Amino acid sequence: MNESPQSTQSSVLSSEQKISTAQDLAQLVDQIAILLQDADQVDKREYEALYAAFYRNKNQVESSLDAEGKELVLLQEARLNDLNQQFRKIERERNEVLAAKQIENGTKVEALLNELESLLDESIDFKVIYDGFHRIREGWESLRPLTQQDESRLGKKFVALRDAFYDLKHINEELRDYDFRKNLEAKQALLEEMRALEQSEDILDAIRKLDVLVARWRDVGPVSRDNRAEIAQAYKTLTTSIYKRHQAYHDGVKEEETQNAQRKEELVARVQAYLQELPKSVAQWTTRTDEIKSLQEEWRNIGRASKKSNTDLYLRFREVCDQFFVAKQEFFKERKQTQSEAISQRKALIEKANEVANGRSYVETAEALKALQEEWKRLPHLRKEEGDALWSEFRKPFDAFFQRKREHDRKQHGIEHHNELRKKSLLSELKAFVDQEEIPSNLKEKLTAIKENWKKIGRAGETINDKLWEEFCALNDVLYERLRKLSNQRRGEQVKARYKKLSEQPQGVQSELQFLQRKAERLRGELRNYDNNISFLSAGSKGGANPLIAEVERKRARLAQDLEHVEEELNMLRSMESK
Repeated sequence: MNESPQSTQSSVLSSEQKISTAQDLAQLVDQIAILLQDADQVDKREYEALYAAFYRNKNQVESSLDAEGKELVLLQEARLNDLNQQFRKIERERNEVLAAKQIENGTKVEALLNELESLLDESIDFKVIYDGFHRIREGWESLRPLTQQDESRLGKKFVALRDAFYDLKHINEELRDYDFRKNLEAKQALLEEMRALEQSEDILDAIRKLDVLVARWRDVGPVSRDNRAEIAQAYKTLTTSIYKRHQAYHDGVKEEETQNAQRKEELVARVQAYLQELPKSVAQWTTRTDEIKSLQEEWRNIGRASKKSNTDLYLRFREVCDQFFVAKQEFFKERKQTQSEAISQRKALIEKANEVANGRSYVETAEALKALQEEWKRLPHLRKEEGDALWSEFRKPFDAFFQRKREHDRKQHGIEHHNELRKKSLLSELKAFVDQEEIPSNLKEKLTAIKENWKKIGRAGETINDKLWEEFCALNDVLYERLRKLSNQRRGEQVKARYKKLSEQPQGVQSELQFLQRKAERLRGELRNYDNNISFLSAGSKGGANPLIAEVERKRARLAQDLEHVEEELNMLRSMESK
């Protein structure tokens, strides 16, 4: 059945043309598949026309296809070969059954006609001939199909024998009434069968049987004139009733096919809607695939639409489903590429983690490892097996680092305890100064020395370090306050002496007042800056004590005291000036 290929095209088909060619061939194969769905109704000529069209199209483009295009064509040709085997099997079985039946019927008809020929040749009672003729005629009518050769040959023989019978019958006029009576009985029997068909629930089976009864009715001879009108009316009433039921059945089938077409249109529309917003994750693709398969199962459970629209609907539904699964294939292809890149990125982070974990600074190394961990979390997810294996590799340098850090911390704990004792010793010195009534003349130098020693000592334990610092600051504040009070007393005396000296100079007091006013204004500006800094640090602090805020607040308090001293000097000078 293959046709010779056409002349090859001048250039290789593009990807779009390859896909179009494969789709054209797929449509022909789909039409053949639909045709073979009902094995009893396969039209051989229609099948052979579609089969020839497939190879005609294939031969026209095959020479211009690349390997990918030929693979697509071979896929459709493999489907066609499977369907062709199915068709050949159907055709072979149908021909075998038909041939056997034709041979069997031909043998039986031959025997019946030979029997009729013998009856007509014998000089016996006509009633025997009459009964034999009608029995043989019923056999002649029922034994179908016959081969074309037997139909022609035996048909001519039957007509000749029938004419011979009626020639003989006319000779026997006394049997006319008997013949009418037999015909009436035959037609009444046929009417009874028709009445049974009128009550049958299977209208298709009833209409097929009715066609046989109608043919038999026509073969029955006439009845007497007295019975003709009545018997004809009964026949008309029954056949009309059955034909109307048959028409009503087809109307119902048509309505059902219309409803089926609407349901199938809805399924096509639903899949088309899915194509407008494709899934973005593996879980979504899995869910949506299950939904598509559910729609396909629903499609299979819907009955046929009309012959005109059923094929078109099937092809459209198949097309949108194919588009969905092609998109799914592309998604997983891209995801595979993304997974490959994610694996490479993770391996790079593992290598980097191995480098970073060997850092000498525990704080900086911990922060760097934490940053790598955050970067790891932002990478695309992998399949569980691969992801777990890489995560295990990634955790190894972390575990090694933190094990080393824990050992370091244990050693550090001993150092911190020693630092705690040293800081408590310095606090004891400060407390001793606080308890003294007389302030040593070199207290300020000693406080400075103690502060320098404090700075040289490392951190104490995590829970006590801040507490020791707060106590250290509090004691310093007390001692510096005592120094400031002493300084204020001396300052008062110095102010009086300076006033006396300034009063002896022209504009001396006024110049000093202006100097102090400028100094006070500068200190107020610095206080405002400290207030802003404290507000900023407080807003950024997320709970807990902040040593930096405490230090800034202490500096701010000292600055406020300096401002207070300047303002006191101003007031003292103004008071002296007014006197």
